[in-house]
Amino acid sequence: MVAVFIMINQLAMANDLDDILDSFEEDEVFFIEEPKVPLENLQSPWQVSGKVSLYSNYAYDHGTAASLPYKNNLSRLQAKTRVEVDYEGSKTSRAHAEMDYDYDLAYRLNGRNNYPTAALDAYESNLELGSFWWQSSLTPNLDIKLGRQKMVQGSADMLRINDTVNSLDNRYPGLTQLQDLRLPVALTRFDYYLKDWQLTAAMQHEVRAPKAATVGVDVVSSTLSSLPNLLEPQYDSSDKPYMLAATGQILGFDSSFYYGRVLDQRWHKQVTPVLARVYSLINQYGMALGWVQGSWLWKQEVAYFSGLEYSNTSISKNRTDVMLGFDYNGWRDINLTVEWAKRQIHDFESSMSLTPDLQLRKDMQLAVNMIYQFNHDQTNANLVLTANGEDLRGGGNQKIWLEHDVGQQWILSGGLINYYGGTNAHHSALSHSDKVFIEMHYSF
Repeated sequence: MVAVFIMINQLAMANDLDDILDSFEEDEVFFIEEPKVPLENLQSPWQVSGKVSLYSNYAYDHGTAASLPYKNNLSRLQAKTRVEVDYEGSKTSRAHAEMDYDYDLAYRLNGRNNYPTAALDAYESNLELGSFWWQSSLTPNLDIKLGRQKMVQGSADMLRINDTVNSLDNRYPGLTQLQDLRLPVALTRFDYYLKDWQLTAAMQHEVRAPKAATVGVDVVSSTLSSLPNLLEPQYDSSDKPYMLAATGQILGFDSSFYYGRVLDQRWHKQVTPVLARVYSLINQYGMALGWVQGSWLWKQEVAYFSGLEYSNTSISKNRTDVMLGFDYNGWRDINLTVEWAKRQIHDFESSMSLTPDLQLRKDMQLAVNMIYQFNHDQTNANLVLTANGEDLRGGGNQKIWLEHDVGQQWILSGGLINYYGGTNAHHSALSHSDKVFIEMHYSF
């Protein structure tokens, strides 16, 4: 009997074990269906944005100089629209395009017949293709960027030492916003990343002259009224502008090195084959340093230029530019920037100090910018001071203004700019162009 009981018990245990194993073999498989995202909620790779701006300048000191043909107190009443299109097709490819249109009503209100044709062409109405580029990663370490673009170089924010690839819009001295100063140019740019270093090679396919202030709008030196016409620079495939750069860390210093061939931002007068003002290409060698020390950001730049041409001498010259500066943010809600530069022309000739060159053997620049943020960081009080010339006595400007964010889309600003004269003829004439200005910007 005992033997039979043991056999029956073992069979029962075997059956239970089979049931357990069978339960593992017959596990049900569950499929979880992800909820479908409505098509209207999918983000498009295309994004359209833009900005509408209104500018108004009242020049309360106009009319005191004989070189201005019209009193022109309402010197600017301009509406400007910028439309931008961005495309992000993947994590490694993107594109950007922008178009600007502006119209200045002040010239019609003041009477278009009171202005030279050149002034109307430069200021009254403009339609321009801005930045227009495509960027992609060819490999994990190599990027390419093709099209019209801006290439920023150097450590200085207010003075221009190594930042020479893009020409500047100088039509409104001291009033143009920093992001609108540089004129984009067509480039093929490669960036290679090697550990802590970025190596850049850029070939320029377009040459753009700076946009200069025109006689008849602001009070400028009377010596400029008899100058020959400007001959726009032409792209020459046999003498191409280019820039090579290396940026990285050396002993804790942010270090950059530059070598290239760029457009000189000064024109000179040529006699043959036709009398004209022209711009020429020059060679550039430079470096920039930056380092942080507590609340201080120290900046230093050096650049050497060769092949500079002038109107009053047939011998090309070389020039060395040095910049020292700092940013200080140790005060609550206050940022202070100070930059000083010295430029020295080697083998200087006395004739270069005469019209139209008006050069100095040793020229200096000083720029100071202070920003105070208040009202929960919605309002900025800004102060900019500049001085130029030997011993900083050539002239400059003082600008003070308020900028206020109204919601997330509107920005209002207004202030005063005072130009003061000195030993430099251009700054002395411009001292009769002091302005009160108001700006409104709406972003969409």
